[in-house]
Amino acid sequence: MDFVTPLLALVVPHLPALLNKAVEDVVGEGAKKAVFEAVPAGVKAIWNKLQPKVEASAAAKESAAAIALDPTDEDAATMLKLALKKVLVEIEKSEPELLAELKALMEGEAEAAAGGNSANVTAGTIYSSVVGDRANVTQTIGVPPGK
Repeated sequence: MDFVTPLLALVVPHLPALLNKAVEDVVGEGAKKAVFEAVPAGVKAIWNKLQPKVEASAAAKESAAAIALDPTDEDAATMLKLALKKVLVEIEKSEPELLAELKALMEGEAEAAAGGNSANVTAGTIYSSVVGDRANVTQTIGVPPGK
């Protein structure tokens, strides 16, 4: 299913926050909430629809937890990709409307990322430009252009 790779690209970077693993046992609930709130709304919506299916699959649940603890674990990423393929095939068979919702959410999130976000802040002689597309952020600080 060609839907899995872009889905993983959106969700995997946020799994630590979505599963509260990034700050577990290190900081209080306030910081956990702040980390979770930093996750884009579209990714949260996708995860809210997908999470019950992931929880129902032992392989998907285990590999998602492994990635939440170590997002660079390539073996866990491969396991999650295979498990999600199975989960999505099952969703396609039993709940095609849920699959359609997930695809619509993915398209919306991709459009938001493609549009990007940018802001310029100028204060006196300090200039800052931030450009981001939810995957990459570039910040430039220095003298305003033309000066």
